[in-house]
Amino acid sequence: MTKASPEQVHKSVTQFSSAILTMQAVADLERLVVALWVELQTLQLDIQYCGINIFHEVEQTLDFYGVHEGGLLIGQDVPFSLCFQCEGLPRLVEALQHFKEGKVFHYASSARDMTDWIRRLQEAGIDVIGPIPPVSNEMYNLVEVPFNGGTMVLARNLERPFDDDSMSIIQSFGQILSFGYTRYEDLKKLEHQNQELRVGLAIDRVHVQV
Repeated sequence: MTKASPEQVHKSVTQFSSAILTMQAVADLERLVVALWVELQTLQLDIQYCGINIFHEVEQTLDFYGVHEGGLLIGQDVPFSLCFQCEGLPRLVEALQHFKEGKVFHYASSARDMTDWIRRLQEAGIDVIGPIPPVSNEMYNLVEVPFNGGTMVLARNLERPFDDDSMSIIQSFGQILSFGYTRYEDLKKLEHQNQELRVGLAIDRVHVQV
C-alpha cells in the first residue's frame, strides 16, 4: 500500500504535467524521464528503475530513456530484434498490438539480466550513454504500462509487488505521458522543418555566390 495521500499524488502528477508543458526540444525527453523519477521517489513508491520507451514502428526500432540510482541511461535506434527479453514478456513485435490495446505487462527479472542486455547492445555497436547499473542477481518486479507511442517501465524489489494503489498512481502518470508523446512528436516535426529551412537557405546562399 502506498504511503502517499491523494493530495500528494495530485501534486506530483501536476508537477510532471508541468515538465511536459515546458518541453522545448526533442532532447527534453531526457529531462522528462528524470522528472518522472523525481516524482515517483517523492511519492515513496520504492522505484529502483523508471524508463520511457519510444517505439518507431516504421523503422522497427526503439529509443529508451531510463533512470536508476546511478543516473540517466539512454539508448537510441535499438532494433526490435535486440529489445529486452525475459520470461513473461513477449517479443516486442508480438507485444505491440497488446500495448495498443492498453494491456499492461507484469514480469520479474534480475539486475544481471539488464546489465547483460546493455552489454549485448554495446557489442552490436549500439551506443548506450550513461552509467550501467551494477551487476547483481537481485530480482525485481517490473511493470510496463503503454501510452500512445511507447511504454513506461518501472521496477522495484521482488518482495514489493505492484498493488492496486500503486498501479492507480502509475496509470495516472501513463495517461499524462500520452500528452508528453504528442508534444515530443510536434517538437520532432518542428526540428525537422527547421533543419530543412536551414538547408534551403544554405543552398540559396551558394546559388547567390555562384
